[in-house]
Amino acid sequence: ILLVVAHPDDEVMFFSPILERLVAKKVDTYLYSLSNGNADGLGAQRTKEFVDCANMMGISTSYVEVVDHPNLQDGMKNVWSEELISSLVCAKAMIITFDEYGVSHHPNHVSVYHGTQRALRQLCTKRNGIHGLKLISKNIVRKFSGPFDILVSLLFGEFFIHKLSPLKTILGMMAHASQFVWYRRLFVLFSCYTYVNS
Repeated sequence: ILLVVAHPDDEVMFFSPILERLVAKKVDTYLYSLSNGNADGLGAQRTKEFVDCANMMGISTSYVEVVDHPNLQDGMKNVWSEELISSLVCAKAMIITFDEYGVSHHPNHVSVYHGTQRALRQLCTKRNGIHGLKLISKNIVRKFSGPFDILVSLLFGEFFIHKLSPLKTILGMMAHASQFVWYRRLFVLFSCYTYVNS
């Protein structure tokens, strides 16, 4: 399974329930960040943190890759090329990424979705069996409902993977020390993405 994210730290801030489940089930899981998150000049450090987080989560560091392409730079004003992303996404049995809203409408997250969809359209035939899953973006109330979103997901009949403890997410974000500032600490505690992926 290939998890495609925009920046180092997206994997743990938004996808930790599914990552923990995949690791627990011993599924080969590849992490692929389409940028090194260099908006603040910390690209090399964030790349190291991405690898450290994968290691802490139990994912082989040989299954971790960070792209540093001049046309895929981190930033709220940078919309990335679908064609470029599509050319970089490799074929695995399943690809997981953001949905068309990118959790927070971050243009890099949204670009990852569109580029990955393009890659899936090119790769996906009945013959090769490539499939894709997208993380559903939640409205602001659900987004910050923490573990209570598990109940809402049940009520709405959504397909979801959940966990009850934020510990691995906190540890994963601690591996991303340059990004684990006060507001991300609050995000990790109160975000539904810490507890449930739909």
